[in-house]
Amino acid sequence: MPLKTFRAPLPFPIRGLSDRGGYAQQAELTTVSAANVRGYEAKTGRLRGGTRAGLAKYLSAQINGSSAVQRMFQVAVSSAVSGTSVRTLYNMAVAGGTVKLFTTAGTTTATNGTTALDTTSPYLFGAEMFGVVYFADGTNEKQWTASTNTVAAWTASAGSLPVSGSNRPRLICKWRNRIVVSGIVGDGQNWFMSAIGDARDWDYTVAEFTAAVAGNNDGQSKSPDIITALIPFSDDLLIFGGDHSIYQMTNDPLDGGQIDLLSDTTGIAFGKAWCRDPSGLVYFFGSRGGLYVLAPGAPPVRLSDPIEERLAAIDLSANTVSLEWDDRNQHVLIFVTPTADAAGTHFAFDVRQKAFWPDTYAANGLQPRCTLVLDGDATGDRCVLLGCRDGYIRKIDYTAEGDDGSAINSFVYLGPVHLPNWFGFRTNELTLQLGRNSDDVTYTWYAGSDPEAVFNASAWFTGTWTSTTTIPDRTRSAGTAGYLKIGTNTLGASWQYESGSVDLLPLGKAATRFV
Repeated sequence: MPLKTFRAPLPFPIRGLSDRGGYAQQAELTTVSAANVRGYEAKTGRLRGGTRAGLAKYLSAQINGSSAVQRMFQVAVSSAVSGTSVRTLYNMAVAGGTVKLFTTAGTTTATNGTTALDTTSPYLFGAEMFGVVYFADGTNEKQWTASTNTVAAWTASAGSLPVSGSNRPRLICKWRNRIVVSGIVGDGQNWFMSAIGDARDWDYTVAEFTAAVAGNNDGQSKSPDIITALIPFSDDLLIFGGDHSIYQMTNDPLDGGQIDLLSDTTGIAFGKAWCRDPSGLVYFFGSRGGLYVLAPGAPPVRLSDPIEERLAAIDLSANTVSLEWDDRNQHVLIFVTPTADAAGTHFAFDVRQKAFWPDTYAANGLQPRCTLVLDGDATGDRCVLLGCRDGYIRKIDYTAEGDDGSAINSFVYLGPVHLPNWFGFRTNELTLQLGRNSDDVTYTWYAGSDPEAVFNASAWFTGTWTSTTTIPDRTRSAGTAGYLKIGTNTLGASWQYESGSVDLLPLGKAATRFV
């Protein structure tokens, strides 16, 4: 009696990359290897798999020649037009220490903005209050007024701005209408807060709950750990990310506030290695690697178990890590950019599917140094911007079929495919179905004696599948396990995957011994 052909489905691994478990125990709907793909494909957002969104220039000009973009800000200022109060948005970027306004039409250098700040540091941050951005770069005390596009000295009207010798703050945020700074070399556990509503008042001697305050004031306390991140979690909670721990300040320090331990198992990577989603949850990159989520009043929860070894291997002395929330895709974007002129591997965490997807950019100049979520009125002005190493600002563009002139090398492995009890098989035919508007994909079939060997083996056969292909590939192969790799590395191409299957003819127990 002839053996019956078994049709093995080839679903897209919507739960992303997983390095956990043996090759033969690959978690359901996960993949052993992928790059530049998503479970929700970019163009339509359907849960069917495909190429990630590409990158396109937000404006055609570099911000400051080839100097890397160090930081971007968007400031909303209320103004009156014909007697009606409207919102005016100002977009500002710093590159090579120079401060400039930018729009899609071009840039305008701020008055006094040329080399006003540190020219090379990737750790240049700012906080906005009442239309003014106050900078922290470790060296300078500067502020930028959006409505006039002017840089000026940030001076104290009372007391003195925090300083230790020639070292100034490298971390800054706004919390409870105070400007909060920290990260001073030589005084790394201290924190400083301006008076409420006044970024120029640093007089700690005033006996009012609205006055300026610092961690080394009487009645207050420094952080028990070196501060590596300032996260304004809510109006009541300020998170101090530390070198190896996390603390939170609950309530205003001059109104009964206190500092409590949240975690002594992980800290937070230095700088902007965190982001917040619309519900208020904070995601952060740990000081020893790993992605975590933090909810109010609860210890951090690690999310990155499927790729923990990859994230733990990231050298934080040679890379800067920054996180951004992508609201359209419900993704946490993790950018791991080498400080040297080299390409990095970045990651997207799909919150809906709890899936990790690795991303790469072909050109070193495309590597993101900073990010900004624009909140504009026009559709094109509601996007995620990347400030890149080559001095350009680019946006994540869901219609782009490439990364600003570079092809997206996208691929994913489907499988391992096998029969029950891992009997040997012969492939009879392979069938794929792409989206109706999908570009062509290259498919490659691997087969062999066991999944790990197959993954590292040479291909049995390869071909090109189009959205209109109707004839199955009937090339024969034999094995006990198989993988299908699909993708493309063609500029101007993106693909969408609907489904697929491979027909396997069992070889029987005797034949299996020789596969």
